[in-house]
Amino acid sequence: MDVDAYFMSHTIHDWDDERCLVILRRCYGALPPNCPVIVQEFFLNEDKSGSLLAVFQWLWLVIGTDGDQRTADEIADLMAKSGFCDMETRPVDTEQSIIIGWKR
Repeated sequence: MDVDAYFMSHTIHDWDDERCLVILRRCYGALPPNCPVIVQEFFLNEDKSGSLLAVFQWLWLVIGTDGDQRTADEIADLMAKSGFCDMETRPVDTEQSIIIGWKR
């Protein structure tokens, strides 16, 4: 199957770092050069504060999953470890943002 991009909306937070790396590395392997992966989440601030939605989601993740609510930099680091580069964070609305990383 040919793809031009992968878009994950509120997916990465459900998994621990090791599983996130598996997901992102598979995206990287399946994408042709010069195509992006786009990750949409409720990101925490660098000091682990954030919007009410981000903080409440983090609480539920801690209680019931192996996931973690992350900062944009933490997601960008996972993307870089998976091979992506030129990461850029953009707000979607007052609560959510996306990070775009490129396979070069």
